[in-house]
Amino acid sequence: PNPTEGIVNIILDKNVSSKVSFVLYNSIGEKVKSDAFINYNYNLDLSEYERGLYYLKISDGEHFTTKKIIKM
Repeated sequence: PNPTEGIVNIILDKNVSSKVSFVLYNSIGEKVKSDAFINYNYNLDLSEYERGLYYLKISDGEHFTTKKIIKM
């Protein structure tokens, strides 16, 4: 859910077969976390991060999308 108090579920199309990476940025553009996964479902735990606005950039190597996340 967005806004969130902790867990953000990243759910991709089940047809994704390549490695997917993400980078999480804070509101001033600093990278605060990055990781990669192969499964189409990933649970991103933001409970250790301060409240505020974050940007999540998700990429499969060819395409990317950026989503806004509000941490309560």
